[in-house]
Amino acid sequence: MSHHNLCSSLIAWVDTFKVKARHAKVDDLADGVAIAEILQQCVPTEFDDEWLVRIKPDVGGNWRIKHSNLKKVMERVTDYYNDVLNQSIKEFPKPDLGAIAEHGNEYHLGRLLQLVLGIAVNCDRKEEYINTIMIMEEDVQQVIMGAIQEIMNMDEHRNDATDGFVDIYDDQDPKVLENETRRLREEKDLALQKCHELDMQVAALQEEKNAVQNDNESLLQRIESGYHLDDPRYCTSYVTFTVEKFTNNWKK
Repeated sequence: MSHHNLCSSLIAWVDTFKVKARHAKVDDLADGVAIAEILQQCVPTEFDDEWLVRIKPDVGGNWRIKHSNLKKVMERVTDYYNDVLNQSIKEFPKPDLGAIAEHGNEYHLGRLLQLVLGIAVNCDRKEEYINTIMIMEEDVQQVIMGAIQEIMNMDEHRNDATDGFVDIYDDQDPKVLENETRRLREEKDLALQKCHELDMQVAALQEEKNAVQNDNESLLQRIESGYHLDDPRYCTSYVTFTVEKFTNNWKK
């Protein structure tokens, strides 16, 4: 995958989170604030409020404060991989935090976001995050799944915290991902079909309701114009009308 595709796809993934800080483009993420918020959403026990307040928002163009924020993020991310996931990231290309902070470097930001992605798909909410990835655009899905696979291949010694994810995706067979994507699409198509059928039923019921209202209005007009319920002329026409309506409905 290209550096640009990795970074742009992971920025699209970042956009699936509800964060307060700006996160639409590389420059927005270069201060580390949105990244820190995402980490807290994924694992609030490890990336807690006490840690989050150390990440300074609204730094403007001050790349040194951006670098300081990113350094705090990277340190905690590294600790999490080592202490919680029992996974070394020494073999992973180390993001150049200075290049991100000062120049908004796409390659190094992509690598940092890739590490955040690895935490997301191994946390307690991993099922939710994986399902979100599965409904993203297909080309974005492929890039993100490739990024996940690269993280997983770094170290074969992972603790039980990753088992739920590894059981599904650790066979290194892309067909598994394709089948899962196909299954979700079929479920989506089925749901859309059901919605369409319900819309048609509602329209039919509305049409029937309008017909009944018209019948009632016609009945009221007859009564107001001098017909009475005990009038044989009215009774005959009403019975005839009712029988015809019942017969027509039965034929339908």
